[in-house]
Amino acid sequence: MILGGLANKIVRKFLIFNGRMRILFGYVSIICSIISMIAIGYTISPFQYETSIFFLSEFSPFSVGAYLVISIGIILAEFVTIKETDICSEKSFNAFISLLLIQAGSFFIVSAVSWLLVFLGYILLFASFNFYIRIMYTQNEDNNQNFISPYFIMNALSIVILFVSIICYNITENSYHIHNMLGIQKIWEFLCLSFILFFLYIQLGCPPFHLRIFSHSDQKKNSSSQLLIVVQRGISIVFLIKILSIFRYSDYSKVLQWIFVISGIIFTFWGILASMTEEKLQKLVNYVSLSHIGFIFLLISFLFSFNIDQEIVVNIYQGLCYLSLAYILFYSFTLAVTSIISKGYDTFELNDLRGLGRRTYLLPFLMLLAFILLFAFPIAIGFQTNLFNYSLMPSSLYFIMVLFDLQIVLSFVYLARILKILYFERRVPTIRYSTVEPSIYMALLFSLFLVIVFLIFSTRIFDLCTFMTETFS
Repeated sequence: MILGGLANKIVRKFLIFNGRMRILFGYVSIICSIISMIAIGYTISPFQYETSIFFLSEFSPFSVGAYLVISIGIILAEFVTIKETDICSEKSFNAFISLLLIQAGSFFIVSAVSWLLVFLGYILLFASFNFYIRIMYTQNEDNNQNFISPYFIMNALSIVILFVSIICYNITENSYHIHNMLGIQKIWEFLCLSFILFFLYIQLGCPPFHLRIFSHSDQKKNSSSQLLIVVQRGISIVFLIKILSIFRYSDYSKVLQWIFVISGIIFTFWGILASMTEEKLQKLVNYVSLSHIGFIFLLISFLFSFNIDQEIVVNIYQGLCYLSLAYILFYSFTLAVTSIISKGYDTFELNDLRGLGRRTYLLPFLMLLAFILLFAFPIAIGFQTNLFNYSLMPSSLYFIMVLFDLQIVLSFVYLARILKILYFERRVPTIRYSTVEPSIYMALLFSLFLVIVFLIFSTRIFDLCTFMTETFS
């Protein structure tokens, strides 16, 4: 913190912040990102010949691919920041620094072997995310600042809880005296598990914390912040899957199974039923994300059942890894589409778009495609991993299987509502189309390209999730 403050004062005193300096900072950060992409080949690729005790010593296609995707996204965000930040480029300089820190944190997460370095990257990534979101959100004076303080208080609280949980877990695993005191060891393990679940509960925006995260959804000029929040929640899902693999065979496995069953039921029905009545476009997307998280929770609950085969466990882990990638990708695409529609037609109300499919074809089609992807891929995972095969499941899990089937029915009802509003409602007076900032179009094109690649190489990506599955199971 002291070094950061000194660096900030030096920069403010000796550098002149103008448009040219802002562009210089932007291109320097882009060059640094490209250099770090090349450097990853030495660290976690087959070209290194020395064994490292801190980073991966074997080639992992998933780790290299994940880092390259994040790096490409960071480079795209740096180009967007050059175009979107104000001429007073002190904020843009801070934004570029935070983007480079995001890339550095992702490097530790995908390549580190030591849990300490993984947590360091996780904290660095989240702190940089929050810093960038704050900078980009405060670029526009018309934004309501009431959202910023509660949101960052929630993030700070959850990160503190994460640190406490790390301390509890390390003490439980490494203390010889606690291992000799069985009762205290179970208490420490229970505290660690409780803190981790509460931390992830906040980060995923689960009820009632979703009210703070969703409250900003109907405000203008904050699409970049929403996209980064989606990435944050996707990383939290991956972290949840990884950390719960440690507690799968603990004494609290049965309790964890019921916790995730109940949470999955609540989030699934809360998200779907709320989205059926919600009229705000971007809030509607966030409510659909709750049902997606509920589906993941129900899938996680299978892991704590001792009556399933190891083959099914591996399939479940593959499905969870696949869903975490799809979560980030498809929600980024959906937010980009809804942002263009809401800002281009200057409306955030779904009912104001009645008959839009009869007046224009591209945007309604992209919107419908986005929502179909959100519901279709969790369901497709169920069939691809044989989760919907009742003959492979123990009788104790039939109730969860019925919930999966019910979610499919509700999903089709929801899609019918979107289709009816866009194409089968009566026509209304044409809404004047206004300009949309370039960053949203860039995000749409980038996410659309990734969606196409994801769909074309869907089977191959699912097979690559085996590399992550081996580390979990």
